[in-house]
Amino acid sequence: MSSLKSRIFAVSMMAVMAAAIIGLGAIFPSYKGMGIAAAANSGSTNVIANVVVPGVCEVGLAPTQIAFGSYAPNVGSPTSNGITDTNNGNLPSYLYVYGTTWTYASNTFAVGQTDWNPISLGSFGGNALTASPVNSLIPVANGGSNSIYFGVFVPTNTPAGTYNQNIIILNTC
Repeated sequence: MSSLKSRIFAVSMMAVMAAAIIGLGAIFPSYKGMGIAAAANSGSTNVIANVVVPGVCEVGLAPTQIAFGSYAPNVGSPTSNGITDTNNGNLPSYLYVYGTTWTYASNTFAVGQTDWNPISLGSFGGNALTASPVNSLIPVANGGSNSIYFGVFVPTNTPAGTYNQNIIILNTC
């Protein structure tokens, strides 16, 4: 029985060695022709690699502040104060705009007293700013720029003071 095990082991070892030499013949051509048949075709396999490059739109605004000036109640500025939006990203985008309530100490007036427009206007007018983002439909190409214009109308009976508002401009792609 032990000689049968030895022969099985020897045959198994010969098969392993033959497989190893055949494999080496594919890698090292000098092993070919050693009396053991090498693989007829040593094929190659392609490795497919990928990388995900996310699309981005990057906002650059200039200027970053609007000084509307001094206006009496019931008077407005022209909607001609421009902000240039530059998209340094790799996707085209649309400009969205929204804002906050005007405030000075405990005094306020509505966000909608600010108007925006895609072109400069000689008088107050355009689209009322809202507290929620609105698609202005102003396109900003990747690597390009476009402008949006703002004006303000001071409501009747507004107490004197220097009022501030945040206008938020974002690009969505």
